[in-house]
Amino acid sequence: IPQRHQSSVADLPPFQVDVGLERIAIERVEARHPSLARAGLAGRERLEARNAMAPIVDLSRLLEHDGIPLVLATYPQPWQVSADSTPIPPIRDQYAVGRNTVHLNDRPFGKLASFASSHHIPFVNATSAFRQDAAPASLFLGYDFHFTPRGHQVYADVLGQFITEHSMITRSGIAK
Repeated sequence: IPQRHQSSVADLPPFQVDVGLERIAIERVEARHPSLARAGLAGRERLEARNAMAPIVDLSRLLEHDGIPLVLATYPQPWQVSADSTPIPPIRDQYAVGRNTVHLNDRPFGKLASFASSHHIPFVNATSAFRQDAAPASLFLGYDFHFTPRGHQVYADVLGQFITEHSMITRSGIAK
């Protein structure tokens, strides 16, 4: 029996994802082509990503109904910014990202940008601001992947600039 994830608000159309049918289709393809199943479960990963992001579309519709804009925003992890970020164990070991390395794979950010664009959701990615900072390692705690006060300030500046440039807020409140 296919599972249906559904949520709705009074007069808004419900948002639905047919999880069961997609999973069955992926399993049939993988059964006929074992090399696809061994190659990395790409179909399942896409399905999981789509299901994980489905509530964002629902939230956007809910907020839009009341004239409230939604911005999808993202920022990098320390190891995507600086080889010196979070040098104190165990954080890099815990996430198996290696020490003294920078991971420059921006594919996840591109996927989020594509998702946001396809659903007409404004998107802001703070990665370049973090990477261009004069002291990027100082934007994160040494023992954890959370921001330092300075990291919070950089992220707030990026978000503030985006909201201002896109005229999302006026002196009297939310821009319509």
